Amino acid sequence: MYVSADGTRYRRPGGAELQAEAEFQRRIADLNYPVPHLLEEGFTDDGHYFVVEESLGDQTLHDRAVAPLDGGRALADDVTDTAAQVADRLLGAQAAHVVQPTPGALRVSGWSAPGSPRTAPGRRGRPGGT
Repeated sequence: MYVSADGTRYRRPGGAELQAEAEFQRRIADLNYPVPHLLEEGFTDDGHYFVVEESLGDQTLHDRAVAPLDGGRALADDVTDTAAQVADRLLGAQAAHVVQPTPGALRVSGWSAPGSPRTAPGRRGRPGGT
């Protein structure tokens, strides 16, 4: 990965997997899901695929949230505001693009419904039982 001098973009080289990821990222960005935007993509002179994405900063939202805690529990207002904005966009995109579940969809995705044979008693249904 290469980061621009001003830290606002990064370039990732890759192959078919990166192309598939870029296609998926474009589709969900078009549906207004909160994902980094692809600014550029293409092939280098020697035929390697690459994407250039916007940088959303040098820390994840999680890292921004836990860094100043020092054992406390109060999050900074800007972290809470950003988390609320991301959640709002995610909920809005999900509500606008409802997908009807199909039988077995949770099993295919690696998740299982509570009470299903793959879910241990008392577990909530996520991989690892968490």
